[in-house]
Amino acid sequence: MKHTKRHERTRAQESSNAIERMYITMRHLFNRGFYKPMGISGETLRQALLLLRPEIYGSVAEEKVELEGLLYVIDRLPRGIEECSVINLTSDEGYSESLFKPIIPKKRRRNCYRIDEEQMNIEITRGRSEIYDILTHLTFLFIESHKISKRVLVDEQETTSRDWKKLEKTINASKKLTQKEREVAITHASNILGRTFNEITSIYNSFAIPTQPERLLHIVYWLGKLAIEEQTSLNKRAVTFSPVLREEIGHHIHGEIWANTIKKTLHKQHLLNRPIHVISANMHSVMNTLFAPSALKELALKQDIFEVYKTLGNNLNTGLRNKVRKEALQEGMIYIQDTSGANIDVQIFDTEKIDISKLDIKVNQSTLKSKKPIILVMDYAFGEQAYETIDELLKPFEKNDEKIHLNVESISVMGKAGILEGDKGDIMIPSAHIFEGTADNYPFKNELKKEDLECKGVSIYEGAMITVLGTSLQNKNILKFFFTSSWNVIGLEMEGAHYQKAIQAASKVRGNIRADVKVRYAYYASDNPLKTGSTLASGGLGTSGVRPTYVITRTMLEQIFN
Repeated sequence: MKHTKRHERTRAQESSNAIERMYITMRHLFNRGFYKPMGISGETLRQALLLLRPEIYGSVAEEKVELEGLLYVIDRLPRGIEECSVINLTSDEGYSESLFKPIIPKKRRRNCYRIDEEQMNIEITRGRSEIYDILTHLTFLFIESHKISKRVLVDEQETTSRDWKKLEKTINASKKLTQKEREVAITHASNILGRTFNEITSIYNSFAIPTQPERLLHIVYWLGKLAIEEQTSLNKRAVTFSPVLREEIGHHIHGEIWANTIKKTLHKQHLLNRPIHVISANMHSVMNTLFAPSALKELALKQDIFEVYKTLGNNLNTGLRNKVRKEALQEGMIYIQDTSGANIDVQIFDTEKIDISKLDIKVNQSTLKSKKPIILVMDYAFGEQAYETIDELLKPFEKNDEKIHLNVESISVMGKAGILEGDKGDIMIPSAHIFEGTADNYPFKNELKKEDLECKGVSIYEGAMITVLGTSLQNKNILKFFFTSSWNVIGLEMEGAHYQKAIQAASKVRGNIRADVKVRYAYYASDNPLKTGSTLASGGLGTSGVRPTYVITRTMLEQIFN
């Protein structure tokens, strides 16, 4: 017993150490300006990832190629990345004004540009977390590509296996495959990947896109082709960081433009001196809570309001969504579409213009009439970007040498996170944020309490939460350690400590906003990584996320309105 406990602890320590090594290495490579992922310079990253074996990358440390991890990564990188031997990370350097067409990954908001056959540019406008995210995924991709080349290179003379030659022939023929030809190609691919025919067929269509039905074969071929070239010639793939990106990172350039646009808008609308409540959430839940009951009156009379939210959540119901949005705009919602590169849109709601009689949440009318608060909803930030955006937003607005301090009464954060005790769709109420890899901790008084959310059909957990350096780096050993240690951790997410660091600095140290600003944090669980073995990344929540999202949103708004 003692022995296994010690073994578990050392595995957790090893893993935590590997994560730390990855971050230090990534920062070092970034400062250096370039590196070759499969060369000496990329070795530390590869070794650390293989030692860590994060759940999300499945069998990365085994000989067979990891298919689900590959799908996860491909969804977060630009289309065609597998064909590129030069990947250049840049800041916003004007490509949006050019003839290059932006390629936006399916699961990440970022602009990428294919410069030529060999080069892909990826625009970084959301800070360091984005660089870590990309480099981690690329490291995985390159490790997998070398597994392919190891399996298909038969000898020192650069001879390739029969399976590889057949796959190459299929790719180069570039004609539409019949079902029979597809199955033949999958048979060859299964030998190349060390996977069964069944395993490949079951995930095959998840990779497909309308313009490329055989995309999985294409990805396997190009990953292998470039890895073979690396091993047989001196042509190594490279990751580079543009000089402008290296100079700008950490200077809040996008965050500052973003925050100034918001403050200018508030000033122009004569709202700058009113009490402000900031909410970091998605772009629909606050709007739907305020306006769905009146915009969709007939529907709301017939069914439970949570059913209405569910209906609005369905992508097919664009008409209903537009109705709610139209009502919101008529009742004074201001929508600020982001152009700063921060990729964070904003909605401003002036409570003076909202018809309170139509709301279905508790409202103290006299408080609302005398205070006339403003609700400012910002879309989710990404990792460290949370610090940059809140830090800039809470600074005073400067107009003709005059500093106007914002009257921020509360800051509420709703996000999704991995839970360690409950299940998908449960709610976590943090009492502190702990920063992964350090003992840095941010305890705070959370205005949201367990009893505020109870009896609403959702399970609720209270405790500390870990702000991780990257969601795709966790493994079971680390998670188990978080869960059983005296830190009393209930979940993990990516932004909490960054938000709190900025709020504390602005309210307690710099005096930019009132010292007694109220904070609310609540997260709904996207997954329980200890149960499913995937980390924060197990596909969409579907409708299971609707109830917790709106239970949190409604409670936050009720506290603001009372």
